[in-house]
Amino acid sequence: MLRTVAFLLLMASTNLASAQVLTPDEILAMVNKKVENSGPYAELLNDPDPARQLAAIEIMMGTKDSSLVAMAARAGFLSTDPDVRQKTLEGYLATGPSISIIVDGSAAESSWYESSMKEAGAAVSPEGVAGVTYAVGDYDTEKKCYLFVGGSANDCFLKVSNAGVEATAPGGYFKLQGSLSEAGMIEGFASVYNTAGGFPSTIQLLP
Repeated sequence: MLRTVAFLLLMASTNLASAQVLTPDEILAMVNKKVENSGPYAELLNDPDPARQLAAIEIMMGTKDSSLVAMAARAGFLSTDPDVRQKTLEGYLATGPSISIIVDGSAAESSWYESSMKEAGAAVSPEGVAGVTYAVGDYDTEKKCYLFVGGSANDCFLKVSNAGVEATAPGGYFKLQGSLSEAGMIEGFASVYNTAGGFPSTIQLLP
């Protein structure tokens, strides 16, 4: 144990010594540069005209630049205009992100809950909280849903409508229905195969 601690301390001191030491002025200059760089984008994304705001969001998402896509998505998710929020969500999903789903099954009384969530690829904690990440695939215009990356063409993953979002796990082991919250996440409840009750759930859209 002592050898391990000593080794970790040695590695930490070595890393600190080899790392560049920044002065407060240098840090301030870096902060100012970052704010200046994001400033013009923030002004475009905060345009009070929903049409102009949405146009900026769509253009920035179209660049495929991960930082611009995330910046645009955050602005759109937090918009006060419901049309902007929905179209931002649709545009973001079209970029093919990986999204994380959390299902709180701590109140589940059936052993089917854990086995069903594991069949869906989720990791389940001893408390019954399950988490899984899926990659969003192409949009199927006939089925009007987003598919799984690498999944069957018959497997609808996400459906987005004015009523909210519906997510179905591979094999149908759980289904989540929710809506975009002010926190920029999908919040709702999930039903799990062969398990009674609905379980509080969230979809984390952004990394």
